[in-house]
Amino acid sequence: MKKNHIKVLLAAAVSVSTLLSAGGKVVVPADTVVADVPQEASGLYLFASGGYGSFDVTSSLVSITTDELHKDATDDNGLVFEVGVGYRITPSWSAEMAYQRSTLEIAHLDTFYTDINYNVMPDNPWMPYIGLIVGYTQLTWDEEPYVATVNKDLSSTGLAYGLQIGLEMPVTETISLLAKYQYMKHDQQIEILRENSIDHEEQHNIMMGVNYAF
Repeated sequence: MKKNHIKVLLAAAVSVSTLLSAGGKVVVPADTVVADVPQEASGLYLFASGGYGSFDVTSSLVSITTDELHKDATDDNGLVFEVGVGYRITPSWSAEMAYQRSTLEIAHLDTFYTDINYNVMPDNPWMPYIGLIVGYTQLTWDEEPYVATVNKDLSSTGLAYGLQIGLEMPVTETISLLAKYQYMKHDQQIEILRENSIDHEEQHNIMMGVNYAF
């Protein structure tokens, strides 16, 4: 029994001696396998989302009445979907570029935008953020809003800007769910007859989607 104790003490003494001779550093034997450390994920990610959009639609009519318009000419809500790519600059900041389509009964709106987002709680697993949006939009009518519409091109273009607030919820290391609200200001006007027009001025979107990080 005493011999076993002596062997243990001798082994401990050899270990301490080895540690001290290495300057206090732990020496790992050459044949020891060290586990791979996971690489830090890049900041690039893809996203897709969809939801509901509501528009502020007004008609400025002088020589015709609302009853003379197409029954869906002033439709003010529909579905919205978008796809885009983003980059996490830091844990707090990210930037995105996206294509978005909003569909109404007899018209659709195509929007190309970029945004910059700030994560207000970067250390929280649930990541709330706020962002600014700027982009370019084109409103296209699929049917004439008025039987004698002057603008036969049936489309208009313009700039858009706004803001968004959202929440990102990680599911795995690469996949996260998102929910967001967007407000965009744009002025899409079509002249349907001299001094008569229909305007799409503001847009409110509520969307849910998914992010995939590389």
